[in-house]
Amino acid sequence: KNMSNNQIKYNKLNKLIIKINQLLGIDLPNDAECIPDLGQFVQAANILNRAINNKKLYTALKCLAKDENVEKSINELYNYVDNEERAFYVADCFRKIAWANSKIAASIIGLILGEIKLENREFSNEDVILFNALEYMTDFDIRNFKELIEGNFIATDDTGQQYFDVSLFPDDKREDYLLTLTFGERHRILSSIHQTLKDGTIQFSTFYQTNKFSDILLKYINKVNQILNYGI
Repeated sequence: KNMSNNQIKYNKLNKLIIKINQLLGIDLPNDAECIPDLGQFVQAANILNRAINNKKLYTALKCLAKDENVEKSINELYNYVDNEERAFYVADCFRKIAWANSKIAASIIGLILGEIKLENREFSNEDVILFNALEYMTDFDIRNFKELIEGNFIATDDTGQQYFDVSLFPDDKREDYLLTLTFGERHRILSSIHQTLKDGTIQFSTFYQTNKFSDILLKYINKVNQILNYGI
């Protein structure tokens, strides 16, 4: 029965892929034509890669449906894709799911895509910024990001500006947190300022701040954690 249900899901997903290809005017080669025979090592690597991608797709589809009826959710996505622009962005979401460095990130992409589909709205610049960041985030980045936002690491200067105070970071997490802050600014889910006024003294450095994308991403991280219980 489980195999049958899985086959139904993937048949429906295949119909969606065919529809997207038609709307975009793209003919993709068959899977067998994409994978050259380069020996046992390459075949083994491909099997592992396929297994990882299947796992990311599985978790993304569960979040697309908010862990309810996946088949129904794929049908709704099929109906949502009714023009070239929507086909492009939905296809790009599945590409990002496959290429994501994190199973959690792939799940969040699936969740956001499900909400867009449910609201029957167009993709926004904010969506694309989040998708682009999530494609490159690791599980470590996501966990660090959540700890940073929810931890007591925010300081306020004399002018009311808030920023992450590195001196408040635990010694064993400081380097990891700084890497995540640098990543976050580069991908626009965090911001930065370059001077603060503290106790009447101007300090020059890079001070990282949250922004609207930080709040949105944290909301989705917590939602995915409720659906799949990632323990973050």
